[in-house]
Amino acid sequence: MLGKGIEQLYLFGAFWAFSTIATVVYLFALGFLKTQLSKVIFDIIFSLAVVPLFLMSNLHLNNGDFRLFVLFALAVGALTSCICFRSTLDKLSNKLYNLFTKQKVDNNGKGIL
Repeated sequence: MLGKGIEQLYLFGAFWAFSTIATVVYLFALGFLKTQLSKVIFDIIFSLAVVPLFLMSNLHLNNGDFRLFVLFALAVGALTSCICFRSTLDKLSNKLYNLFTKQKVDNNGKGIL
């Protein structure tokens, strides 16, 4: 972060926050998916949504310059959210999944929608 002053620190913080939020959303949504095929499809769709957002934010915030600290900020943001929120988001999404997919049973043992 040499030469440009404090604005590069703000850019680092912005891209760190972007990566943290994107990873939290990804980890939360991944907890709802149970089959391997659905996880692969979700990975593709999520990548197709997040990569253009990243490129547009880089173009807007960083004037299109691609610097090494941007990649470092993205990596640190993803690592931070994985360390801090992974188990909590996993438990929360699994509990919500079980709550919404629980099948009610009547007196005869048949499932009720």
